[in-house]
Amino acid sequence: MASSGRPRCAVPLSAEGFVELPLSAELPPGRLWVNTAAQLPADQNRVRLDLVVPDWDLKPLLMLGAEVLDDPSDPDEPWALADPEGNEFSLTVVRRRLTTISTVTVDCREPRALAAWWADLIGGQTGSSRSGARAWVGGAPSLPWESWWFEEEPEPGNGPNRWHWDVDLAPGIEPSALVAAGATVLRPAAGDQWWTIMADPEGNVFCAFPPDR
Repeated sequence: MASSGRPRCAVPLSAEGFVELPLSAELPPGRLWVNTAAQLPADQNRVRLDLVVPDWDLKPLLMLGAEVLDDPSDPDEPWALADPEGNEFSLTVVRRRLTTISTVTVDCREPRALAAWWADLIGGQTGSSRSGARAWVGGAPSLPWESWWFEEEPEPGNGPNRWHWDVDLAPGIEPSALVAAGATVLRPAAGDQWWTIMADPEGNVFCAFPPDR
C-alpha cells in the first residue's frame, strides 16, 4: 500500500466485475467478485475476510472510505475495519511483498460441526480450540486461501451475508448431493443463472457452479 499521494487500486476491476487477488504460489488461483446487491447490509455481518499486509500504513484505505472498528493495543493483534458499505475485514502485518487474503472467518452457532461439514465437502483437516469456540479447516487442496475459520456466535444472523463464497462442483456431483448432506437450495439454476444458490446448514449462502462452466 502506498504511503502518500492519491490512493491507487493496485488490483483493478476486470470488465466482468471481479478483482483478481494474488494469493500464493502454493494455492489455487482465486477471484474476488464485486457484485451489486439491492439489500442493505445486515447489522452484523457473519462473514469477514482476514488479510495480511506488509505494513500498518492505513492512509490509502482511509482515504478510500474505510472505517477503523477496532484499534488494538497489542501490535500483534489484527486491526478490524469496514469498507465503505460496512463489510468487515481485518488486517494483520506479515512482512510479505503482497497484500493477500489469509483466512475467511464465519460466525456460527456450532463451529466444530460447521467446520466438519465443509471439510467433508472440500477436503482438508479440521481442528478446534479446547473450548470449541473456534474451529478451522486447513490443508484443503482446492481452498483458495490459507485456512477457513469458524467462530462461535450464539446470536442468529439478521440478514444475508454480504461476503459469500462460490464452489465448483466436481464432475458427477449435482446440487442434490449437497442437499442430501444438509444444504438448502435457495434458488435453482435457470436461464442465464447457470449456478445454484444454496445455503449451508447454518444458513450461510454460497453458489454452486457446475463443472462444465
